[in-house]
Parts: sequence; structure tokens; C-alpha cells
Amino acid sequence: MKKYIVKYKWPLVIFFICLVIVLGRNLLSKQASLSVVPNTQTVQVQKVGKENKVPALELSGSIEAHNSSVISSKFGGKIKIIPVDNGTKVEPGQVLLFMEDVQQQNGVLAARSALEKAKANLVNVQKTFEQTEELLKAEVVSQNDYDKAKLALDVATADVGAATAAFSNAEEVLRDTRIVSSLNGFVADRRMKEGQVVAAGTPLMTVQDISSVYIVVKVNQEFISQVKPDQSAEIVVEAYSGQKFQGKVELINPVADSTTRTFEVKIAVQNPDSLLKPGMYAKATLALGAPLQVISVPQTAVSGKEGLYYVFLAVENTAKRQAVEIGETMGKNIEIKSGLEEGQQLITSNVNKLKDGDPIQITDQL
Repeated sequence: MKKYIVKYKWPLVIFFICLVIVLGRNLLSKQASLSVVPNTQTVQVQKVGKENKVPALELSGSIEAHNSSVISSKFGGKIKIIPVDNGTKVEPGQVLLFMEDVQQQNGVLAARSALEKAKANLVNVQKTFEQTEELLKAEVVSQNDYDKAKLALDVATADVGAATAAFSNAEEVLRDTRIVSSLNGFVADRRMKEGQVVAAGTPLMTVQDISSVYIVVKVNQEFISQVKPDQSAEIVVEAYSGQKFQGKVELINPVADSTTRTFEVKIAVQNPDSLLKPGMYAKATLALGAPLQVISVPQTAVSGKEGLYYVFLAVENTAKRQAVEIGETMGKNIEIKSGLEEGQQLITSNVNKLKDGDPIQITDQL
């Protein structure tokens, strides 16, 4: 009995070993075949098309006030009161600074007193002259007496004129102790404090009219011939992302900077809400001609680096890598100078997961 069992045991063992080997090879073969089949990527595509591009010159610059006034005193002295500060909105005639005025007030009082005395003297001299004139007609006084009276009248009249001028001048000097604004605008660059002693002509502060402003840019000599007065410009500033301001070229310096060989150009922009502030950084775009039709694609569809940019096209359910030459950015799109043709199927999603030749499944088509 034992011999019978042994006789049939080994063939069964060998059979099961062979079965395991065959099944194992089939399983490994399937896994290997699965590992070499690329994953199918789902993508969105759109047809390559054209859009209008306006030839433009992009420039960077800064904002400055259209009009500004440096405030100073006509005479030296001590600052009494400064009722304004940086950022204060002021109007023409508004007092910006009071200087100590005791001496000037005394000058006005003295000049007024001198004028009153001169006028009183003129009244007396006038009466004397009129009496002398009547006596001369009656031949009571000589011509010489009349001439003396007339001379005294002329002197007294001149004295009143001089005293009047002196009084007016004293009043003007007193008024000058109150330094006023000549502009509608805002106070800037306030340099002094109350109680400080300043010399005549010392800058005290600045008033800037920013109801309109200049965007000051530098233009290379190769482009200056394309910039003309009244040329339209579009302005953007970092402080107001997405907001655009319209301006026009107003001033073009005819002489280039001797160091940079650039020309200063000032673009005037209306600023009724005072959003644009002097010193802000700004970018200006000058339109240089009629719109052109150019191929453009979403910036997100373009990969690569300088000189090695590429996109993926959908060709028979396969991703095809296509080298391109890029141009200027156009909002969310970018100009393609070469490498694409109108009507081609451009892959716009999952481009960072694709390789040339990968199978794709299109889920959305624009």
C-alpha cells in the first residue's frame, strides 16, 4: 500500500510546481505589459486663433504733480504758527504759515501815524495857500509870498503821497507774515516747525496741484521719432491693480540726456479723484499704429524657458510637442510669432503632465 502512494505522489507534486511556474509567468507578463502602456491624460483643447494686437511702446516712469509751488518767506524771522501739515488740502489764498509779526505791526502803526500827520499838515498848508492866493489877487502880498505858499503846498502833497506809499508798503509787509497758497492742491514736503528761525527765501513746504499729473518717462532715441504730442497713452499703476488711466503726450524734451541718450517725455493724465500721487511708479503704453492680427494662446498653455518654449497639440488623440517662438503678453494670452497655425488643436490643460506622444482623451473643446 505504501509503495502505491509513493508511486503516484511525485507526479502530482511535479504537476503543481509546473502550474505555479506557468501562472507566475503569465502574471508577470501582464504586469510588464501594463507598466509600459502610458496613462491616458484627460485634456481640454481649443482652436488656435488670432486676435488684434495694437503696436505699442511700453515705458516705465514716475508720477509728478502737473503744477507745484515752493513756499518760502520774503524775509527772515521766527515761525509763529503752521496750521497745515503734509497732506492738508488747501485752496488759493489759504494761510499756510504765520511768521512773528510784532515788528511789522509796529511798522504799520508808525506808517499810519506818519500818514495822518502828513494829511493834517496838507490841510493846513492848503488853507495857507488859498489865503495867500486871495491876498495876491488883492495885491496885499507879493508874488514871492505866493510862490513860497505854492511850494509848501507841493511839498505837503508830496509828503502825503510818500506817507501813503509807506503805509501801503508797511501793510504789505504785515500781510507777508501770513504766507498763503497760490494753488488748489495738497501740502507736501513740510520742512519746518513752529518756533524755528528761518532766513528769507528758505523753502518751508511745497503745495502740489494734482488735479492733473504727469507720467514722466524716458524714451530711447530709436523710438523717439514715433512719439508725438497729443498721442494717446494708457497708464497703469501698481497701487490700483486692474485699473487703467488715459493720458496724452504733452511735453517732449528735444534734447537727449547726455548719459543715457534717452528723451524725457511727459504724459498728462486727468486726476480728479487724486488717486495718482507724485512719486508713484507707473507704466505707460503708447499706441503706435493700427491693430494687427496675430496668433495668441493662453499663457498657461506655454511651457519651457527662454529660447526653448513649446506647447502641446492634440493630433489623433495624441499629444504632440510643438516648439514655438513667443512675443508680447496680451492680457492673459501671449503672442506666438512662429510655430503654430490658425485652426490647430491646442491643449490648454494638464500640460505639465504631458510628454510628447502621450495618449489623450479630450473632455472639452472650445
